[in-house]
Amino acid sequence: MMTGQNQTKEGQNQTKETEENPSMCLTRVERREARRRLMAARFYYWTEVRRRRFDDVMHILSEHEFFVGERSIMDVLRGVSHYLSDLHTRRETAAALRRAYPSWNWEG
Repeated sequence: MMTGQNQTKEGQNQTKETEENPSMCLTRVERREARRRLMAARFYYWTEVRRRRFDDVMHILSEHEFFVGERSIMDVLRGVSHYLSDLHTRRETAAALRRAYPSWNWEG
């Protein structure tokens, strides 16, 4: 094993950088889930915090933020509906979303 790397329980190599930053995703599945949750958070932000119309939000997500078709976005939102419901229940603010996803603009 190379110096500076550890084995995780799944057998994935973990570098010193990822040990210090647990929010970094290691596997393809983890990256996919993080992307899906981010898409739900952005949908919530645009519809609930910024109060934009559904069709406008779908256009923003599709054409300006994630570069995927609107049908793909709907499939993702259906898949993470539990997370989206949780955001609604907690009435997340832009500040809370900024803390969770600091590299994105939550100011509008």
